[in-house]
Amino acid sequence: NDIPLSDYFDVSVFSCRVGIMKPDPRIYHIACDQLSLEPEECLFVGDGDSSELSGAAGVGMSTVLISESEVEHWSGRQISSLEEIKEILSVSK
Repeated sequence: NDIPLSDYFDVSVFSCRVGIMKPDPRIYHIACDQLSLEPEECLFVGDGDSSELSGAAGVGMSTVLISESEVEHWSGRQISSLEEIKEILSVSK
C-alpha cells in the first residue's frame, strides 16, 4: 500500500518529542488537545505495545488494535490494515 500513514490520521503524537510515554494519560490528552476534541470523540489505533490501548481506553478514547494475526489478550475491535479505519469511521478521506 503506497498511501502515507499521515493520510489516515489527523494528528500523531510521538513520545520522543513530548517526553511522555504511553500509557501515561497525558500523552492521550495532548493528542486530544491538538485535535480540539474530547477523548470520547477520538479513535486510538495501535499495535498493542506498552499497554497503549488500555491507556487510551482509560481516558475515554475508542480503541482499535491493528494486527495481522489474532491477539489473545485483546477482546476489543481489531483490524488487519489501516484501510479498515475508513470502514470503522464510515468516512473516506
